[in-house]
Amino acid sequence: MADPALPPQPQPRILYIEDNPESRALVRSVLEPRGFDVLEASDGIAGIDLAISAHPDLILCDIQLPGIDGYETATRLRSYKGLDGCPIVVLTSHGDRGLSLSIGCDGYIEKPIDVEKFPQQLRAFLKGKREKVRGPEERRYLREYSQSLVERLEATVRELTAANIRLRAAARSKNEFMQNLSHEMATPLTPIVGYLKILRSGKAGELSDQQQKILESVAMASDRL
Repeated sequence: MADPALPPQPQPRILYIEDNPESRALVRSVLEPRGFDVLEASDGIAGIDLAISAHPDLILCDIQLPGIDGYETATRLRSYKGLDGCPIVVLTSHGDRGLSLSIGCDGYIEKPIDVEKFPQQLRAFLKGKREKVRGPEERRYLREYSQSLVERLEATVRELTAANIRLRAAARSKNEFMQNLSHEMATPLTPIVGYLKILRSGKAGELSDQQQKILESVAMASDRL
């Protein structure tokens, strides 16, 4: 029985980064009744932002995420001061345990979770449990991961280059359109403006006050065009 004189123990704060709402709901329903405070993020970028602001005690992360995947999310999380010591545990049905541990994750749990064992698994990581891979395997995984990052970066550069070419072509088309529009508008307006000047000057005959007002309105409209 807990001593009523002792202050209540703070709830471990768990951040779960997962795009599947059913998976998030399951983890929340398992952990919250067992004394955990669960935060949720639906993609890697949102998860990183929430981790920086909320300082969770442990981060659960799926591998298949929209935008940046779980591997890159974990790598970025490790680079932030204050999060470098926070345990990161992969919770996924499509991932690689060796790669996950090699890039800095501390544990790997496969889905579907064992509802009875899951809270104790997380408490073990909160108490300092860390899973490891052997040195040679870790170096192999890191080489492969680095190569995949390079390939993804090269693909992104190609996409950006193609997009830049399309944007330049669109800008040229816009400029050509505006030049053509200006030319087509100026062609009929030039004689209109000229004849208006002649009429308003009185060289083509005297104008009544009403005619003068009409010509002034026409002149204002042509100037605006």
